[in-house]
Amino acid sequence: MKAFDMKKWASVAVAAAAVAAVGCEKMTDTQSEWIDRGETVYVGRFDSLRVRSGFGRAMIVGDTRYVRTATTCTVRTGEIEHTYDIADIVSDDGVARILIEGLEGGSHYFYVTNYDAEGGCSLTTEVFGEVYGEEDLLVLRPCRAETMTPNPDGSIVLEWGEVESLEEIGVRYEGADGAWHEATVAADERTTTLPSWKKNGILRTTTRIRKAADDLDALELAAVEQRFPEEAHFELQKSKFNLVELPTDTKGNAYAGSSCGVRGLWDGIWNPYDSHSYHTADGEGVPHHLTFDMGVNAHLTRVWLAGRTDGYVDWNPKRWQLWGRETLDGAETTLPSMDAGWEDEARGKGWTLLGEFESSDFIYNEFPVVDAPAGMRYLRFRVTEVYGGGAHTGATGAGVYGCVAEITLWADEIIETGE
Repeated sequence: MKAFDMKKWASVAVAAAAVAAVGCEKMTDTQSEWIDRGETVYVGRFDSLRVRSGFGRAMIVGDTRYVRTATTCTVRTGEIEHTYDIADIVSDDGVARILIEGLEGGSHYFYVTNYDAEGGCSLTTEVFGEVYGEEDLLVLRPCRAETMTPNPDGSIVLEWGEVESLEEIGVRYEGADGAWHEATVAADERTTTLPSWKKNGILRTTTRIRKAADDLDALELAAVEQRFPEEAHFELQKSKFNLVELPTDTKGNAYAGSSCGVRGLWDGIWNPYDSHSYHTADGEGVPHHLTFDMGVNAHLTRVWLAGRTDGYVDWNPKRWQLWGRETLDGAETTLPSMDAGWEDEARGKGWTLLGEFESSDFIYNEFPVVDAPAGMRYLRFRVTEVYGGGAHTGATGAGVYGCVAEITLWADEIIETGE
């Protein structure tokens, strides 16, 4: 066995140490670039960033739990960079709200970086968002009043069309007093009652749409201009009508079958027989008249009259009149309707002739009431001529009869009296 050669192994050890020293020197050289730069400390950045869309602007919202030493913040979009003091954009609730104005409509990427007082910065965070512009307004549909229904009390009911993402409707309109009035309609309000309105007046509506619940702005569309109806006519409720029965009035119940008498004139039923019509008795003749209370004060605009439809159309009215009065104080006339002086006496007693009509059809006739003053409550319906037999050229006199099945009245103004 050979003896251990101490000198040989000592030489090997020295050589290995020399190689190791050279290797470590080279490794340090590769790290020196980074080591020479010194320690890097990053500033805390905003967390959970999101964008609230607005019209020509946006708001970036973020959590500040990791923001401790930051004093300023920059937001870059495109070639524009905005700088903000942290104290100005962080609220007491610990939420950062960064408002960026003057943006064009469309999609935007925002790059957010925080800085501390020593110049340290955070990692940059990228967040995407939409900004609304004029193009968005052009593709949205405004809300309109689909129907307008006038009420007898002077109000009008507007029914709105459906619009997606509606927030509210601003309403500006001309009232009956000639002044402009304003109202705001909530998104869930399908109908709106305006207390007054001007015939053919302007209704101007402005639609506001919020496309997303968290949007910064509602989008206000261009105003839509509509017109209120030029006319409004309301059928008077016949349930309010009552017979007055003044002494010279016809009783209208000549036949046993005509149990309704004059009241059949407004019971809402007309048929070819007597049971729901009035029919004059022997000797009552033509002209004849009757008086009734409409139950309201009204400005009459239209009247519709229906005669019998059976073989007795001879006795349906050919010419007839409507007279009106606000009250019955001193209203009774003493002359029979066939007397030539009846109209003069009626005028002297305060009755106003609302209209004279000549039927164009044996049975159904509708006419405008053009001379009626407002506020009439009591009416006198007066038949001055019936068709008569044969050629239906007209008939009057004591031996002539008269019958009518139904009357309907309309008004553009109705005042409930509460009586």
